[in-house]
Amino acid sequence: QEAGRPGENQRLHKPEDMTMPVQENDFLSTPLVKNKIKVTRIIALAIGVCPFIYVAVGFFASKGRAMAVNPASNAILMGLYVLAAVMGVMGILLPDKMLARGTLQAPDEAGAGPSRQKLMSLLNAFIRTTILRLALFESIGIYGLVGGILTGATVILIALNIFSALLIILHFPGQERFLGFVDKVER
Repeated sequence: QEAGRPGENQRLHKPEDMTMPVQENDFLSTPLVKNKIKVTRIIALAIGVCPFIYVAVGFFASKGRAMAVNPASNAILMGLYVLAAVMGVMGILLPDKMLARGTLQAPDEAGAGPSRQKLMSLLNAFIRTTILRLALFESIGIYGLVGGILTGATVILIALNIFSALLIILHFPGQERFLGFVDKVER
């Protein structure tokens, strides 16, 4: 077999290839990375559908019921609102650098760019961070569902679930968001 042509006996990536500098766009075009990002997007889509399901369940659960309590004066509901706000702020301000801390073991050669191993490690940290962030945003919709069922007020149900869905849409994962994550973590 010719040395330059990939054959049956040649491996796709040699161990030394994992530590060699690589361009981020070349890394993103590999099938493994594309599939990991695709799976993350599917998970995000599943989480993103939940607020709409919560609204449907809330309407069904509170159908024909009058408001049971005054939403502004109920301590439990006020606690839910505060918790929803805290979850939103935590999801937005979630420190990417802290969550990716374990991935930054080996420094890259000066000016050479990150290695394939480091980028794979950062991709895994990005996936974990994204799922955690989206789960925090989804919890806002759950608080809206609970508040809507407890009070019978659909405005609470709809408002918190719209807020939840918007945050999920704004933080939907993709290649561009991953590259932004890499830049933020490497600063």
